[in-house]
Amino acid sequence: MRQTDGAWDHPSGRRPVVIASLAVVACVLLLACGSTVEQLGGSTSTSEGGSVGGGTGAVGGVGGQGGSSCAADPGACDDGNPCTDDACNFDDGFCDHSALDGVAAPPAQQTAGDCQLVLCVVGIAEASADDEDLPDDGHQCTLDECHEGQASNTPLASATPCTENGGALCDAMGDCVECNLPSDCLQLPPDDYCQTRTCIDDVCGQMFTTQGAPVPWQQPDDCKLQVCDGLGGTMSQVDDNDLPDDNNDCTDDVCTNGVPTNPSLPADAPCGPNGAYTCGVYGACVPCLNSNVCGTDTFCRWFTCESQGCVINYTMAGTTLPPGMQVAGDCLELQCDGVGNEQNVPNANDLPPDDGNECTAEACANGTPVHPPEPANTPCTQNGGSACDGAGQCV
Repeated sequence: MRQTDGAWDHPSGRRPVVIASLAVVACVLLLACGSTVEQLGGSTSTSEGGSVGGGTGAVGGVGGQGGSSCAADPGACDDGNPCTDDACNFDDGFCDHSALDGVAAPPAQQTAGDCQLVLCVVGIAEASADDEDLPDDGHQCTLDECHEGQASNTPLASATPCTENGGALCDAMGDCVECNLPSDCLQLPPDDYCQTRTCIDDVCGQMFTTQGAPVPWQQPDDCKLQVCDGLGGTMSQVDDNDLPDDNNDCTDDVCTNGVPTNPSLPADAPCGPNGAYTCGVYGACVPCLNSNVCGTDTFCRWFTCESQGCVINYTMAGTTLPPGMQVAGDCLELQCDGVGNEQNVPNANDLPPDDGNECTAEACANGTPVHPPEPANTPCTQNGGSACDGAGQCV
């Protein structure tokens, strides 16, 4: 109800229709009506304590004010009903109460965001569905909806971007949070062996590997060990067992308090496959520094070391080996074959030893020792005989 210039304004801008029948019924029920009922289409009027109202008042009295007129106090016409237009008729001093119909109740009767619209229906406030009166809960991660007058705030899909309260993503409950999963924490360094992202209670964090744990990636042969520092990073530790192997047989591999070195081995140290070579100067593995490492010399083959390389030399073919290397009386002679080997050659002058028989001779037959019989009648003295019989017997 609103009053301006002595009359309550209707939200629509029109004066409401007077429901005369309601006033008549009221008068009958009260048996004494302090109101006058105008013709249909007029308004109900009550005296606020006129000549009829007196101390107790009738309908218009409603706790009337004795003998005073509403003109003295226009506010006395407020009947407390938001769906009536209350006004004081200054001509006769009576209050008019016009029922509002088909218009929205005053703003004080409305609740924002409840999906309802309070309407005045023949002077009575009634709620009706208003699906445009959305229930805004102030949260970015909910969908504010009205369904036939019922309000709801449905959570948006998880991981929907948001910015509320410093968050970045919606969770399944409709809250804007920093993370749902560790992978949402893109502001943190990527996971590796020493650090791992976490998302605990919707808050990003990190878990660090214990200090001193060796990392999977290492620089080999550097006398160092890379380990986690306990804060997500790495640090180096001395590891003198991580030898700096340079794949050189002629250098040593040494770590000294984390410092790698490869000092040369002594000259003449064996190197190469099966130790067949020798270490030279400056840590080089070479065939030789002298002929001693090249092989074993023989009469028919000997070795020299030339420009740190072994050279094989051969004795000329047909050269007779020294007497000390010959076998006496085998009808053979040892000679060099020209490619480092020894060979036996028949030697008819290398007669076999005397077999002690006066009736046989010592001879060589194509490199084979033989004892052919002496001719018959060859003088002999063995076995009491005097002459050989030609068959090797002294008779």
